[in-house]
Amino acid sequence: MSAQLRESGSPGSGAPRGEGAGWHRHPLTWLGALILLGSLAGCVWLIVMAQRHPDPVLDEVGMKILRMPLEAAPVRTAAPPR
Repeated sequence: MSAQLRESGSPGSGAPRGEGAGWHRHPLTWLGALILLGSLAGCVWLIVMAQRHPDPVLDEVGMKILRMPLEAAPVRTAAPPR
């Protein structure tokens, strides 16, 4: 029986494989393709959801963001020596 397996081109026998051993027969290729498509679908879904639900408008707090002034502080001059 082992002679029949060697002649049929079983894996590891060193015999050339037929044309049926293409990329589509490798499960890791399919897994990689599914992960790639899932991540692309997730990106598209996040973009669509971000466009449908805009961020709420922040309250008007003046010229400050996170309690930090948006303008430069006035330049202080040194007091004249006495």
